[in-house]
Amino acid sequence: MFKKLTALVVALLLVWIGWGLLTPSHYRIERGQGINAAAAQIYPYVADFRAWPGWWTDELNDPRRDRSYSGGTGVPGATYRWNAHTPPGRGAMVIIRADAPRELHIDYTQSEPKALEQTFTITLTPQGNQTMLTIRCEGDRSLLQRLLHPWQNPATERGNQLDAAVAAIHQAVEGR
Repeated sequence: MFKKLTALVVALLLVWIGWGLLTPSHYRIERGQGINAAAAQIYPYVADFRAWPGWWTDELNDPRRDRSYSGGTGVPGATYRWNAHTPPGRGAMVIIRADAPRELHIDYTQSEPKALEQTFTITLTPQGNQTMLTIRCEGDRSLLQRLLHPWQNPATERGNQLDAAVAAIHQAVEGR
């Protein structure tokens, strides 16, 4: 009986480790929606970190977080730091590249409660009378993260957040 139980535990551990090893380390999540407005009307919502509390779900979930801003608005080097009372804890976002009003690249770093580094790319592409807003999030999971949390799927976690963000920007711009 003990040998069978030991064999079962070893088999389960091997499946767990195999699952973690086979899980991709890099992830890329992208969400988008057409908005009935010019890119220049949408760009201030995404390029000015002070506007993010109106549409970014982390901000909406913790409106009392401590915030600090430095650098210009919508320019490389513009930085937003936070210390939240709920997840995501403590972190910062820095604009690394800006091509107004078409594209914005942001480095996202979270230090608490768990370390996390991601890159956000926000694009605004004219399509007839609309502008296609696309938010893409990319990052990597370490082997340790994949082994300790193989069931966590960044596409689900961050994807839901991006869905809500795109919808909130759409609503803010179009007033619906």
